[in-house]
Amino acid sequence: METTLVNKIRKALEKEYNGSYYKIHGGPYQSTGMSDIIGIQKSRQQKGEFVAIEVKLPSNKKGPWKNGVTARQDLFLLEIEAQGGKCGIARTIEEALKIASGTLIYAGSGVNRLKFNKKR
Repeated sequence: METTLVNKIRKALEKEYNGSYYKIHGGPYQSTGMSDIIGIQKSRQQKGEFVAIEVKLPSNKKGPWKNGVTARQDLFLLEIEAQGGKCGIARTIEEALKIASGTLIYAGSGVNRLKFNKKR
């Protein structure tokens, strides 16, 4: 279940990076596309870094790019990346830790990447 994976990832992030990470629950008053986990952690320069992680089960290959991410989720991640935050799609705890460390970088999906680059 995705909720179980989200909770395990949050605990691992807090243990590894000593930051603050929050589960975002969708609702009628929230913007669509926000990532499942958002957080703040210290960078190597001891400054705050924003982290956004979209959690997907390994079996979820739906969506326009067959990676489980909706177009709005993709745009949200692209915006975080463009503003200097760390972000990505995690299917495992290890992937989430790599996203938070900056070793797994979100590249965006297909058409949204092209549209986003033209907009900037």
